Amino acid sequence: MVASAAVQRLKGKTLARFGGRSLSMYTGMIDEHQWRKDFHVEVEDVEQLELVEKAKKVDPGRVANFKKWMGETFGPYEAGDDIQEKQIRLHLALKDKCLKFGYDMVGLKCLTELPKNYVSGCLTHALLNDGNDAEGDFGPIVCACENDNNGLL
Repeated sequence: MVASAAVQRLKGKTLARFGGRSLSMYTGMIDEHQWRKDFHVEVEDVEQLELVEKAKKVDPGRVANFKKWMGETFGPYEAGDDIQEKQIRLHLALKDKCLKFGYDMVGLKCLTELPKNYVSGCLTHALLNDGNDAEGDFGPIVCACENDNNGLL
């Protein structure tokens, strides 16, 4: 009965995978047809670079307001200003994309490219799963680190 209820809640949901399989982890591999057949979940692959480019264009005013909120909400942040700003930009870009395209679940591949070329996705994982940030409540968007699709499910 519990499994049936879970499948009903998943019906019609969309998973967006940003960046593909990470570090050859098997949990990043799924049979999309099986997910569609068994769970009624649509799977979309989105280019990671597209997300980084969108992050670079996030309005500086949004970033400043977000940074202020983080300080008030979480206290001191142990990263440099550049890293913090990029983390915020990545979060806002991913959240905006999810809300625009109706993604219910996302997987984000970080290693090795994302931290090496921009910033890691740790902040966005925490905040998307919580469903609330400096801009208010947007409802949780299930987010899996390193595109751990099976863990996400």
